[in-house]
Amino acid sequence: MKYTLIAEDEYGGSKTTREFEADYLPDVLTEIELFLKGAGFVFNGNLDFVNDFETEPQWEIEEEWNPSLYDDQDLPQTKSEHFFDTERNK
Repeated sequence: MKYTLIAEDEYGGSKTTREFEADYLPDVLTEIELFLKGAGFVFNGNLDFVNDFETEPQWEIEEEWNPSLYDDQDLPQTKSEHFFDTERNK
């Protein structure tokens, strides 16, 4: 994509133009930063995006599973009783 940034001074008649091509947002931010400095703005740091609107997720901490708290009858039956029987199909 091609971009053209223009800053015109209403009173002094000066005009600052910056044209560039960029496909990625970090490159666009760098070029905008250079344009602002060329237009006379003085600042320390870099332009960046900050998400002030999204709240941090509230993670629920589950207790670690302890098999000693359950009897074999309480555990869900997901495999056949023959699943681990290596001698069955010989």
